[in-house]
Amino acid sequence: MSNLRIFLDRFLGFGIFYKFFSVLGMILIC
Repeated sequence: MSNLRIFLDRFLGFGIFYKFFSVLGMILIC
């Protein structure tokens, strides 16, 4: 169960990072 929690934590963190990068890229392109 602990491993699943760590995996979810990393996945959510990556998702937030990816979303932030996507927004930054859109701003730079525009």
